[in-house]
Amino acid sequence: MILKSKNLFLILFSLLTCTCFAQKVKYKDLFVLLQAKQYDQAEPHLKRYLKESQDNPNAFLFMGYIYEEKALANDVLKETKKLYDNSDSAVYYFDRAFKEIDEKELKKNEEYYQAYSRRDLRTGKFGLKLSDIQLDLEKKMKALKDRRQRVLSLNERFNETQDIYKNCDLLFKSIAERNKNQKEFYLRADERLTNDLGVLSRKYDSCLISFNDYRIFLEGLGKTGYNQELDPREIIDFKKDGYSSVDFYQDELKFWDYKRWAVANLDVIQKEILPMTDSLVKLDAGLNALREKIKKDSVSVVGKLPAIIGKINATGLSKFDPKPMPNEVFSLKIKELEYASELAQAREKRDSASLPLKLALYSREIILLGRIDSVASLLMQRDFDYEAENYKAFIQNSYGSASVLKNLIKSTGDFAVAEKAEKAKQVKNIEQVLNWVLDQTDSIPAVSTVTSKKYFPLSIVPESHTFGLTFPDSTTSFAYFYAISPSRQATIKTNHKLDSVAFRKANLPLTKGISTKDASKDEFFVVMYSEQKRRNKIPCQVYKVTRTDGLAWSKYYALEGTPIEATYGKETGDLTLKISTDIGNKVVTIQKDGKQL
Repeated sequence: MILKSKNLFLILFSLLTCTCFAQKVKYKDLFVLLQAKQYDQAEPHLKRYLKESQDNPNAFLFMGYIYEEKALANDVLKETKKLYDNSDSAVYYFDRAFKEIDEKELKKNEEYYQAYSRRDLRTGKFGLKLSDIQLDLEKKMKALKDRRQRVLSLNERFNETQDIYKNCDLLFKSIAERNKNQKEFYLRADERLTNDLGVLSRKYDSCLISFNDYRIFLEGLGKTGYNQELDPREIIDFKKDGYSSVDFYQDELKFWDYKRWAVANLDVIQKEILPMTDSLVKLDAGLNALREKIKKDSVSVVGKLPAIIGKINATGLSKFDPKPMPNEVFSLKIKELEYASELAQAREKRDSASLPLKLALYSREIILLGRIDSVASLLMQRDFDYEAENYKAFIQNSYGSASVLKNLIKSTGDFAVAEKAEKAKQVKNIEQVLNWVLDQTDSIPAVSTVTSKKYFPLSIVPESHTFGLTFPDSTTSFAYFYAISPSRQATIKTNHKLDSVAFRKANLPLTKGISTKDASKDEFFVVMYSEQKRRNKIPCQVYKVTRTDGLAWSKYYALEGTPIEATYGKETGDLTLKISTDIGNKVVTIQKDGKQL
């Protein structure tokens, strides 16, 4: 209740004295406010008083108190200029008071200095000592000067921390802006990038050191209203993270952890990217060496390719690029090596007279050439300018320039296309020849898809033999037989006259045939029969053909049924015929010399 009454008195007093102060400031009236520490109200009047009077040490003392209070209240970070000025002003007025307060002043205005009144331990009485006042003022001036210096050092560290962090921010953004994504960032890593990442890491360390020094100075100032702690944030996607600014006046400083990002990426570049680039160059050189080996020794290197492919996969390039251009270049070279190895392996076979073998070789080569063409076409669709930046070291070390590599790929693709077209012509020619058995100027059907005006096949056993009928004129019938050789040149063959009544041309639709052979394809039995019966029997012509004799024999038989199966006797060399009769199947045996059992 007493305190409330005192405050009310001061308010009323200040209202009353304001009128008086408008005329002339009386220090005794002003002292009431100063003693009550109503500095906000007293300050303008005290300044006016000091303009009019410079002989009151107590006024200087309280002016020092006012500026001291302001200096202590100023924000150490945001109001440093004011803090410096208020500290200097406080020291100035305290110094004036120190110099002008003496024993005479204390005796004359004792009531103004009661705040310094102390009990004398010897006498037990309260009193004032000039030395106490001077000591207090010395301490205050020293404390103000020290605090001002500590605030100066604090702000130096604070500004230094901001400047270094901003430098980190600018360097990070400079690095990030050079690449549009993480793929480019890694693949285009060079000495400049590694240097920048190292600098960024060291700058961030300096930033943390400066911040720690700043924290030490801050704690030394006591209560400042600041209790700042770092809250580092991880940069996960450098195109999205790391860009927001930091409010350095907040207690929770959300720094972007540039060092963590720089160190992590520098580790990947040094341990994975740079060694990987060296591996790519070595792999390319290894593939070139295999190509030279084929040229020099004319040998296949297919057996060495799995190990090469394993090394390509082991580079880890696909981790950074889903469709790496070097891997496609290697794939193209591997396809070339497979084709060259195929040519080396088939060199002797290509001289063979076997048309099916040649067809298989050319068909296989067309497939391999198609693979080369396919990979080359995919490579030519790539943006080489872009790829040249991503794989600059690989291209420069292996090819000199992107244009050289591009021309190499194009020429390889062009070669594959031209070679494939030539092989296709050869395949087409062989396929046409394979349709016929060639006997001087005659061509005998070797497949069922072609027809002849002269030769009428009754049976074609692929890649083995064919037989049928030919009719020199309207009344004559001949049986022909040809072994189908790989070269399609006539080797084993016969052409002999038949019973023109049973096997005349008019009955051709009713004429059928079956055959059998030994395992070595040296002996053949041919069974030709007509479904038109004569005297209730099936007319049948059976003949034997051998590699050594050609036609061994040919005989006519009248069978009780229709031949449905012919079997060559492995032990006897006889022919066994299964015939279908009205009462069931029967077996007819014809000996190897033509006699029927």
